[in-house]
Amino acid sequence: MGRISRRTWLRSTVGPIALGAGCGHAPTPTEVPEPRSIEAASPVPRAAKAPPSSGNRPAARRYRLVTCPKPTSGAYAINEDGWACGTMLVSVTHAGRSVQVTRAALWHVDEKECRDIDVRSSWGSWAHGLNGRGHVVGESRLDSLTDLGGFIWPNRPEEPPSAWRWDGLMPAGYRESHALSINDAGDVAGYATSRDRKTRGLIWKRGKALELSPLSGEQHSLAMSLDAAGRAVGNSFHDDRNQATFWDGADRPVALKLSDKYREMKADSIAVSISNGGLIAGSYWRYGKIPRQACLWVGEGAEFRDLQPASLGVTSESISVNQHGHVVGNYQTRNGETRGFLHDGSKMHDLTSLAKPPGGLVLQYPRMIDDRGWIVGTGTRGRGGPLEAFVMAPA
Repeated sequence: MGRISRRTWLRSTVGPIALGAGCGHAPTPTEVPEPRSIEAASPVPRAAKAPPSSGNRPAARRYRLVTCPKPTSGAYAINEDGWACGTMLVSVTHAGRSVQVTRAALWHVDEKECRDIDVRSSWGSWAHGLNGRGHVVGESRLDSLTDLGGFIWPNRPEEPPSAWRWDGLMPAGYRESHALSINDAGDVAGYATSRDRKTRGLIWKRGKALELSPLSGEQHSLAMSLDAAGRAVGNSFHDDRNQATFWDGADRPVALKLSDKYREMKADSIAVSISNGGLIAGSYWRYGKIPRQACLWVGEGAEFRDLQPASLGVTSESISVNQHGHVVGNYQTRNGETRGFLHDGSKMHDLTSLAKPPGGLVLQYPRMIDDRGWIVGTGTRGRGGPLEAFVMAPA
């Protein structure tokens, strides 16, 4: 796979996230202090040990598609009550003509109605995370239209729109922020970019933003996901160096190790999802040597596991993992087509082949798999076609 920027990759995985300068790629400094190893601080506390294998419940082999209400264009998260969040297309009038704008959306899988929850009527908003109480986090375009600001929608889905609130999540001293994940306690994970181009992973607890320190020797950090206990995963980076990182506290970053082979090749890595059992999904790569590949860190010692089979595609990336070790993500075929996958702990399966959707719909970008095995994401009906939200339930 060719060289891609952090901005491009994050847009393909979690939405239209913009990053400032200082997030590019350059060689690792020659003198970097050794980061704390996983043995020094295990990412799985004794009270919440992960299973020793990558899964303890078989993944479903057959799925059914649940019809999403129009005009949804993407599904990003779902909770056990059947509420899903993502994006929808809304027509607005601008300069005397009708244009379509992407807005944060919320809907129930048993209903045909899709709610536009953007009470600010932004020129673009995206719902990335949803907890069991129905609270939603995401990002929206600010008044400048060039920067994005994180938000939390701290309402109940059954409440009338007149009672809705929309609270911005912008730490002091930062010009742009992104909220990506929320747990049932209301903790929010994301990151922000300051005016001097510093990027910091953040956890918001009760409205207060806590900065996540990068690994020793790195300049920046990103938080992509957090679990029920408030532990976060993401990466630490400095120019071209990217290291998957786990945080069991704001000032306690831990490097997630790759295999000896990939460490010797100085491969880069990122962690994008953590389950409530401590399983961590991510990807690794090395420009010019290793295409991007999906991986998983498993168990109390965060054992590294490569998920990419030689028989399925040329590149892959993990997006979400549940407590059973089932992973969803996307891969690229040898003819350049992007398709979603489900890894059941032993084998990677093409997502479209499992669900067999009608009308030529290709399930390209799964965003989440929950502990029940439900999968949500985005697909298209051919290259260049409009995006469509999808929800899959085990048959």
